[in-house]
Amino acid sequence: MDRTVFLEARGTVDDFDFETRYAPNHLSPQILWDLWDIGSKWGMLEPRGMFFRQIPLYLELYYSEDKHHPRGLVVARKNKGVITNVMERRKHLTELANGMLVLWDRSITVPEVQEVIEKVDKHAQQEGMKVADERISIDRQSSESAKMIVSEKFAKKDTIIPVLPWQDVDDVVNSFDEPEKLAVMEFGDMAAICLEVEKDLVIQIAIRRIDMLKEMEFEKILELKKKLQEKGGLQ
Repeated sequence: MDRTVFLEARGTVDDFDFETRYAPNHLSPQILWDLWDIGSKWGMLEPRGMFFRQIPLYLELYYSEDKHHPRGLVVARKNKGVITNVMERRKHLTELANGMLVLWDRSITVPEVQEVIEKVDKHAQQEGMKVADERISIDRQSSESAKMIVSEKFAKKDTIIPVLPWQDVDDVVNSFDEPEKLAVMEFGDMAAICLEVEKDLVIQIAIRRIDMLKEMEFEKILELKKKLQEKGGLQ
């Protein structure tokens, strides 16, 4: 599943109106649409969907591509973990007009989420990722650039380059002049690239660096993106 699926499933604010009104106080269709818009455009791709983190919010988006029973799920909570019993007293389960379900953990309040949305939008606007009222998908931030030189980027022994949340693995590999010399290391929903001849030696280093990336908040990821662009290491 790719980001396009989520963008196409977004719909309008009216599509995020409530069919069943078992929802937290002050929750509105606009807030839910904003969460889906932010998560689908700036979230990290995972095998089953997308994940977006900005303390105190953990946001997860899931979407079924079943033609007969398409259904999305929005999960908002303070702690990332396995979804257990959706009927627990600590959770609100709400159905929307577009057929999606919202699972909202009572540990996080609507005002807290509103603050997150405002904070994220402020950072995005400063980075040119929000123009007027439109959030620009992180995929659209890429631009044409000259091929990077493998012998230069991997001149230092045991060099690894993490594939960042908004990047496609194949695109990163093919952005080098000699992609056949590179190897891809995958760790769950994250990946990194290194020289094929050094793969076995650097795999443990890659695990540690990728774990650090997965814990980054949104503004930290934007800072990293900017630094890599300045160094020519990001398309």
